Amino acid sequence: MMSEDGYNTDFPRNPLYIFFSDFRSVLKLDELGLEIARIALPAALALTADPIASLVDTAFIGQIGPVELAAVGVSIALFNQVSRIAIFPLVSITTSFVAEEDACSSQQDTVQDHKECIETGINNTTEETQELIPEKNKDSLSDEFKTGSSIFSISKPPAKKRNIPSASSALIIGGFLGLFQAVFLISAAKPLLSFMGVKHDSPMLRPAQRYLSLRSLGAPAVLLSLAAQGVFRGFKDTTTPLFATVIGDVTNIILDPIFIFVFRLGVTGAATAHVISQYLMCGILLWKLMGQVDIFNMSTKHLQFCRFMKNGFLLLMRVIAVTFCVTLSASLAAREGSTSMAAFQVCLQVWLATSLLADGFAVAGQAILASAFAKKDYKRAAATASRVLQLGLVLGFLLAVILGAGLHFGARVFTKDDKVLHLISIGLPFVAGTQPINALAFVFDGVNFGASDFGYAAASLVMVAIVSILCLLFLSSTHGFIGLWFGLTIYMSLRAAVGFWRIGTGTGPWSVLKFDELGLEIARIAYPAALALTADPIASLVDTAFIGQIGPVELAAVGVSIALFNQVSRIAIFPLVSITTSFVAEEDACSSQQNTVQDHKECFEAGINNTKEETQELIPENIEDSISDESKTSNTTFSVSKSPVHKRDIPSASSALVIGGILGLLQSVFLISAAKPLLSFMGVKHDSPMLRPAQRYLSLRSLGAPAVLLSLATQGVFRGFKDTTTPLYATVIGDATNIILDPIFIFVFGLGVTGAAIAHVISQYLMCGILLWKLMGQVDIFNMSTKHLQLCRFMKNGLLLLMRVIAVTFCVTLSASLAAREGSISMAAFQVCLQVWLATSLLADGFAVAGQALLASAFANKDYKRAAATASRVLQMGLVLGFLLAVILGAALHFGARVFTKDDEVLRLISIGLPFVAGTQPINALAFVFDGVNFGASDFGYAAASLVMVAIISILCLLFLSSTHGFIGLWFGLTIYMSLRAAVGFWR
Repeated sequence: MMSEDGYNTDFPRNPLYIFFSDFRSVLKLDELGLEIARIALPAALALTADPIASLVDTAFIGQIGPVELAAVGVSIALFNQVSRIAIFPLVSITTSFVAEEDACSSQQDTVQDHKECIETGINNTTEETQELIPEKNKDSLSDEFKTGSSIFSISKPPAKKRNIPSASSALIIGGFLGLFQAVFLISAAKPLLSFMGVKHDSPMLRPAQRYLSLRSLGAPAVLLSLAAQGVFRGFKDTTTPLFATVIGDVTNIILDPIFIFVFRLGVTGAATAHVISQYLMCGILLWKLMGQVDIFNMSTKHLQFCRFMKNGFLLLMRVIAVTFCVTLSASLAAREGSTSMAAFQVCLQVWLATSLLADGFAVAGQAILASAFAKKDYKRAAATASRVLQLGLVLGFLLAVILGAGLHFGARVFTKDDKVLHLISIGLPFVAGTQPINALAFVFDGVNFGASDFGYAAASLVMVAIVSILCLLFLSSTHGFIGLWFGLTIYMSLRAAVGFWRIGTGTGPWSVLKFDELGLEIARIAYPAALALTADPIASLVDTAFIGQIGPVELAAVGVSIALFNQVSRIAIFPLVSITTSFVAEEDACSSQQNTVQDHKECFEAGINNTKEETQELIPENIEDSISDESKTSNTTFSVSKSPVHKRDIPSASSALVIGGILGLLQSVFLISAAKPLLSFMGVKHDSPMLRPAQRYLSLRSLGAPAVLLSLATQGVFRGFKDTTTPLYATVIGDATNIILDPIFIFVFGLGVTGAAIAHVISQYLMCGILLWKLMGQVDIFNMSTKHLQLCRFMKNGLLLLMRVIAVTFCVTLSASLAAREGSISMAAFQVCLQVWLATSLLADGFAVAGQALLASAFANKDYKRAAATASRVLQMGLVLGFLLAVILGAALHFGARVFTKDDEVLRLISIGLPFVAGTQPINALAFVFDGVNFGASDFGYAAASLVMVAIISILCLLFLSSTHGFIGLWFGLTIYMSLRAAVGFWR
């Protein structure tokens, strides 16, 4: 529940819950939302000062030539790397320390005022006055005054100016670091540029050295400005830094064209304009700061140098290691030549400048969290962390959409060189697609710093940097320009992942968060379900891996057959399983209520409970009346008879099995008899080498359709009982059998694709037999009259979901068909990517299953609070899983593609599809979980209507993009398809 100030009144006891608690309130302008906005929006604008100035330099210098553009790019990367080594520790520590000291000072002043009120007798009621002074605060503050051992030695301000020791400390340290940086960069410019790949005979050396030396003169102003900004952030004032930043940047923008073109100073003019703007900005900030803080009247013992040095050293290790990745990537790009460096520089500047907008939320989070932790207000801390992470994610997705179009059409602002523009178009998917990941990574930094978790921030990100540097070196050597962007994507993904890990595990400052009952119940249902749901995709992956060793023609043939089989199967599977789960969960919940009330009545009649009032409390009036009404009338929704022994009588279970068996037989006959025309529709023509193996595989695999449908109907029943362990047990046995039989039938017996199909069919029938055997031990599936079979309800809602499934999953089949029409090479690569894409995304369907079962039960019991909590939690967990899958797949598929094929051309196409397979995992996860949420609420009508519209739009996009962009166009179309599926879930 949310209070009016924006804080969750129920303290989050699940570490994962903090990520996206009350996500629907993410844009709500409550007290917390307004406070974040007041800090974040000006901070976001101020934080883009240096990147914007660099973009201005880049745009103007790009008009001179690619050599100058590349030279400035190397210099900016080097200057930023050295600056960040000092900036990040200085600004981050200053913000946290100042916020803590200011919070403690405010508490001290408040308690002092209350004491004075008591002493002067202004408040006559002693009890009321004492309530204003918490005993623990009064005692702790009194102790600090007596012993002088307070963490912050804050003296009472003589006038209205604050005495904040950390403010003076930050300015002194910033000044010294700025001078040292200027001397270092000017004296070592040439060897540093050589390290960056600009050798002595390179045409980039002279302009790069000139630009770097001149820009280094502004280093003291940069460090002092950012130290002052850290102080203002600690005061939760980001408007003053924005004021100074706007004046400085406007000055830079005005002076740039004058110095570069009018005075013809070239890169020298660009550097000069930038330095002037930095000193102007520094002067304004210091002037404003001296009006609020007494920065000179401070003894050396108050300057907090020890605390700064201790935590600064931790962050220094972090910054040197982590930001070195960006500098290394620029160096590797420079070694490939001026064209690659020019394109990389444009992409990098846009990438960093836009991503840093999310740092505004990091600043807001850090300032509010530091204050909350200083006051031990953990509820406020949790609410703040949750909200800024949500806002960062929303901003990331917005930036991805904007940049996807903006950079595509606006690249000529930076350069007119066609070769550079071509490389920019290659980097575009990475620049746009990684924005959500970048945003989360930046916000997590603010959250960690606000909690003063500097030790973890250093240790975790040093490890991230080591892994990322190895990836960059390897990928750049094997894939050149695109390899650099793969490496940077891995780097940012790992940064976000370690942030998730800290809070998600509830360690460090977040140890106050504990797992709750709802989280454990979701986990008990979701994790086995997620593993069981991947049964068919895993078996298909096994077939794909083995058949890929035969040849690309066989691999492509199996790919078309699997796509066709899955499409036809889904038409029946999705309505059958989804409806079965919801109906069984509802019937089981109603049956449990009925049995509970019956037991209470029997106790009452037998006189076991002697107190009539206590007995009546056990029988809620609304439950008793509703059940009595249902027993009197014949129009009840569920006709649930009393179990004769221990077996349940669940009409929907029997209905599902009857319908599943019939649908399975129909599917088998249909696919076998119409295999050839269906494959022709999929693009496999009569003269294609894929036709024969594809037809043979499809016909044999279709024999297992009855087992597939019966197995999934049975799984739907178990899901309704909130039991996903039994289906997992059967799935593991079936898949293990398939994995064992595959190499035997394919290679030992020499049956090829025939052997793969036979192994799969045997595993499906074994799985079906186990599930039916276990189900008959719990449910009386035969002792049921036809009037109890709920066939009308199944048909009514099944027709709605049938429309949905035919329309929506047709997109996947159409994409496979379009890939097949481009040839066996494209189809083979598409098949590998598609199987991995679906298999891993379906892991999130475990949370969909858990959500559906719990929601159906909650709605049946009219427990709407539990329903809302369940929907919120499974969506959060699905999104977290999606990001983890994106990180894992980004590396795994790159290094493991040869498991599926050894053909170099197929591997090349797989590498093109990799960013889409990995990058869309969070979107896919949300889309699947939203399906479970809608089905759990029995919202079948909306699920059908909305996703029919999604399918229409997606089909048009697929047809257009595949005709204009080929293989990569297919993946753009599928990304649009899954994004729209997630969007309609958000909308509802």
